[in-house]
Amino acid sequence: MDEQTGSVLLNFFRALADETRIKLVATLMDGEWSISELARVAEVRESDVMTHLGVLQPLNLIIMKEDGSNRYFSLNRRALINLKREVFARVTPRQTQADDSGGDLERQVMTAFFDGDRLRALPVGEKKMLVVLKWFAAKFAPGVEYPERDVNAIIMRHHPDTAAIRRAMVDYKLMRRERGIYWRVPDPGSPEL
Repeated sequence: MDEQTGSVLLNFFRALADETRIKLVATLMDGEWSISELARVAEVRESDVMTHLGVLQPLNLIIMKEDGSNRYFSLNRRALINLKREVFARVTPRQTQADDSGGDLERQVMTAFFDGDRLRALPVGEKKMLVVLKWFAAKFAPGVEYPERDVNAIIMRHHPDTAAIRRAMVDYKLMRRERGIYWRVPDPGSPEL
């Protein structure tokens, strides 16, 4: 990591190294808030909210909107995206290659293809697809039989293409299907076998 990247990260983590500021940032993720609303949520005085927002402002994390005599604050999501690009775009090929192992691959796939628990898109690569399918398979309890409509309902909570994910879980032998009934295949070496 170069010196500039280290400095950016250090400033970011210093700004968030306070419980109240973390609470404020989490609150601001939900939209626009006035100073008095933020003070009530964070359980601090309004002057303290202003002080904390002042620490976050140099990182461009806060957007302020004035409406007459009222000021409303929200989180600058674009600044967070830019920070991510600026810092993590500098990863060297050697670091990327090291991250391709087991748990690191899972973290990469979850970060790249999911927004929370919503799958944005199906991966093309087989290894990445298997990570996604195992994640979906874990949504089904071992030893329980599910009619297709229940399988679809569970998948639909996370992605609209129920047929593709259902078929892929069967193709990758994570689930079995017989006469419209599905069940999860136990992992090798698990106590369910």
